[in-house]
Amino acid sequence: MWTYRGLVHELLASGHSRRAIGRQLHMTSRTVKLFADAATPEDLFHGQWQGWSS
Repeated sequence: MWTYRGLVHELLASGHSRRAIGRQLHMTSRTVKLFADAATPEDLFHGQWQGWSS
């Protein structure tokens, strides 16, 4: 099973630009940057509720 984060990383590794990836996957440049900058899937979790104990 593929993920968008993994797919973005594969396309970057094969030489595609972030702009070309955005056009191909119909994503905004900010979304492509978010996926490209995430080293692990856990890096995508952010927001006001992160770090709170339940």
